[in-house]
This record gives sequence, C-alpha cells and structure tokens, in this order.
Amino acid sequence: MRELSVFIDESGSDGLRDRYYLVTLVLHEQDDDLSRGIALYEQSLLSKELPNIPFHASPLLNGHDEYKGMNLALRKRLLSAFRVFFRHTPVRYTCIALKTSRMNMLGTNFFTSASQHRKQFGRDKLCGSARIIRKIITSHE
Repeated sequence: MRELSVFIDESGSDGLRDRYYLVTLVLHEQDDDLSRGIALYEQSLLSKELPNIPFHASPLLNGHDEYKGMNLALRKRLLSAFRVFFRHTPVRYTCIALKTSRMNMLGTNFFTSASQHRKQFGRDKLCGSARIIRKIITSHE
C-alpha cells in the first residue's frame, strides 16, 4: 500500500497583523527513497566544512536559535547547501498565500483556536494546520 507523508507549516501572525498568511504543504511518497538526497546534502556540508545541524529556515535566515552567532556568509552557505538536498529529493510542494485582510471573515476565534491547538500538540502541527486549510477552503467555496 502506498503512503503519502504530508508536512504542513504556516507563516504569519495568529492575530492577522501580517499582510499575508502562508500555508505550505510538502508531499512525499514513502516509496520514494530519500537516501540519495540526504547523502548528497551531507557530502555538500562536509566538503564545504559546514556544520551538520537541523535545517530550520526562519532561524537560519534571522540568525536565531542554533544559528545564533553565525555570520551571514556562513548562514548563506548553509542555505545553499540545503538547496542541494531539496533539488535531489523526490518531494512536491505548494504554498498558499492568503491576504489577511480577507481572512477576517473567518471569525475572531479562528486563529486563537488554531494557535491553542498547536501549543497543545507541540511540534505536530498537521492536525491544526489541516483544520486551518479546511476552514479556508470551505469559506471560499
């Protein structure tokens, strides 16, 4: 039986203070092997003498968390190395950009409840984000 992995992440403030709210979906068929992409990524890090640390885009771009203290040039090199992984990995993705000015019609409790759900389940954002997408899609039909 084929199995599809879905990673869903959002970007934007829960209180709709940002101009856009982004929802990104990354899809991967479990039958598609990731080992080649991982090996190329790790080799790229090694050959460029870069640290092999987990990739987190926002902290990398802003120099926070495990990237704190790294200069901009090093962070750019890490981002470039990650492109190697992503280019050779059999995944598909899409990003939905929503204007927050149009999302007020979803109700004031919409983002509050989504935020509370994410806090309750920690890193597993799939359920909360899936509810967000379902509510957005049904509200625009």
